[in-house]
Parts: sequence; structure tokens; C-alpha cells
Amino acid sequence: KTYPNPFNSHCSIDIPEGYSASIYNIQGRCVVDAIDDLPCINGSFVWDASNESTGVYLVVLRDGDRQITRKIVYTK
Repeated sequence: KTYPNPFNSHCSIDIPEGYSASIYNIQGRCVVDAIDDLPCINGSFVWDASNESTGVYLVVLRDGDRQITRKIVYTK
């Protein structure tokens, strides 16, 4: 789960156990390579996107050969 969505500067991202995650902008540039480096609050990772442009981002979760992609929208 990713919330709120759309979001304004900060977004909380729940990641299932065993998954790794990255965040990409809509052009495919990786803006967060290892989501484990983000601060964790109450079991959710918090992404501060204030240094990024507004728009659509993709949260990509990977577990071996499985992949889940979530679309999130950053607005100001």
C-alpha cells in the first residue's frame, strides 16, 4: 500500500516482507535505488520527494522472479 496517493512531498510505502523496492520517475530514471535506505516509521518507509519534480512515479517491488509495480502521483 502506498499512501496518500496522490501525495504532496511525503509518501508512505508499505513493502511486503521479502521484497526489495525502488522508485522510478515516468522517464525510467531510478530516483531511489534501495528503499531500505529510507526512514522507517511504524513499518512503512517514508519517501521525501520534495527534491523531485511533480508527476507520476513507479514503485517497483521485487522478490526473485516476481515484480509488482505501483503508480504514485506527486503533486504540489
